[in-house]
Formats: sequence, C-alpha cells, structure tokens
Amino acid sequence: MTTHTNRTWFDGNGLDGVAVAAITDDLCIVISPLGIVTITGWEHTAVRLDFDDTVDVAAALTEAVRILRDAGHCTGYPDELVAR
Repeated sequence: MTTHTNRTWFDGNGLDGVAVAAITDDLCIVISPLGIVTITGWEHTAVRLDFDDTVDVAAALTEAVRILRDAGHCTGYPDELVAR
C-alpha cells in the first residue's frame, strides 16, 4: 500500500528526461533534464531552483515539518502516525 509519507512522488523519467510529481491539483514539481527543479503552485506561480537551492529548500522544509509536528500539527493522513 502506498502512503503519503512513504511513497514515490515522481512518475519517473520520461523519454524526454523530465520527471513530474503532481502533489495536489494545484501544486506540481518538475525536474528538467538540465537539473532544474520547477515548483508550480497556486495561480500558476513558479519557482525555479538549481540543485544547490533545491537541497537547501528540501532541508528547510524538512525542518519546518519537524517544527510543525513538535507543535502538534499533523496532516490527518492515517500513515503519518507511523512516520512520527
């Protein structure tokens, strides 16, 4: 069974070398063959990150999740209880 906290988000590399993760209906992450990560969000706003910036953003988001969990926040997904 695939869970929200223990799953593969990306559809894999297509023939064109692009990997896509559709997180929600209005949040998408695309990895280009050149190593650029594009996060497209609400109202089609986009942020483009090179590898170094992607690593920094991932680390900051990981820390943000820890801070929020420590403050008692949760997603409501049943599998999150296992991931804690």
